[in-house]
Amino acid sequence: MSESLILRIKDGKLVEKSLRKGKPEEVVKELIPDILKEWDPKASDLSIVKYSLKELLKEDGWSGHIYLISYKGVWKEGSYRDREILVVTSNTTKQRTNELLYVLEAYTLSE
Repeated sequence: MSESLILRIKDGKLVEKSLRKGKPEEVVKELIPDILKEWDPKASDLSIVKYSLKELLKEDGWSGHIYLISYKGVWKEGSYRDREILVVTSNTTKQRTNELLYVLEAYTLSE
């Protein structure tokens, strides 16, 4: 059985990293009920976006997808910032995980 990597990133910092058995698309469906409990519809949008790893990281050698779940974003002066995200992807090497984290941590800091 495959294993998925789950990353929770808040304000540019990794706050949780875990592994769960199952394909990423199955794991996302399992996580949604818990995310709905944390989501405040009056304060933020909720979205799930599937990205190609190769396109996101702009490097050859990457394959597969990540699922980025945004549920704690804020609007500020006409721009939107995802303050906290949950990312699900296939488990990968430590080096690849670090490369992915670098991009995602910067993403939660950008406006």
